[in-house]
Amino acid sequence: AYENCGIPGFTPELWDLAGRAGVKVDWLRRQPVTPAEAEERELKLLQWNDRELSGQGFFCWRKFRHPQLGEVELGGWNPKFVRQNPPHKFLEQECHKMCRFLLQHATALPQVAIEEARVEQQAPGIYKVSVLAANHGFLPTYLCNKGREIKAMREDRLVLELPSGAELLLGKPETEIGWLQGFWNGQRAYGGPAQSAKRCDYVVRAAEGGKLTVKLVSQKGGVVQTELVLK
Repeated sequence: AYENCGIPGFTPELWDLAGRAGVKVDWLRRQPVTPAEAEERELKLLQWNDRELSGQGFFCWRKFRHPQLGEVELGGWNPKFVRQNPPHKFLEQECHKMCRFLLQHATALPQVAIEEARVEQQAPGIYKVSVLAANHGFLPTYLCNKGREIKAMREDRLVLELPSGAELLLGKPETEIGWLQGFWNGQRAYGGPAQSAKRCDYVVRAAEGGKLTVKLVSQKGGVVQTELVLK
């Protein structure tokens, strides 16, 4: 997602048995775990199993006659519902935490807005239209530098829909305005974040009372529009 599409991606683990049992794991450690340390870890896991699951997460070893292998032993941890995945009683907690994690990241997404759209009559039938496009979100509308680098998404653009018979004297019906920065890119002491807004001006010849639609289109920040009356 990141390298090819410029989209930040996460692969969170839904369950941490060692953490639940109070076992500290040093992922950067280079030395192998000693037998004494391994035994201490397993004891903590077994104590947690007795305390939280009444011993149901670990099957006592028992002998079994296998048709090909002969006499074997079966038992140990329940791999699917204790080791790899949460036991049923903890499933709701894990889902709740993951939901909060996802919603928190969703609130960081770009959110475009038309902060200002006004009409000023310059002469009979001639109107100046001024539009201020902004991003109220935390992330920029290109999401991350990688997305901008590989041009994974189109630049934001302003689209004007003119009333019937109107003519655009200044500006284009569709204008690319680049990408809008977010709060992640820096905040002024007062006002909005730096470079989070772009202004475009147009001049339109049209009959008085006509309705003009201004649309802000962002591939990752959404689509918003507003309607103006030429008067």
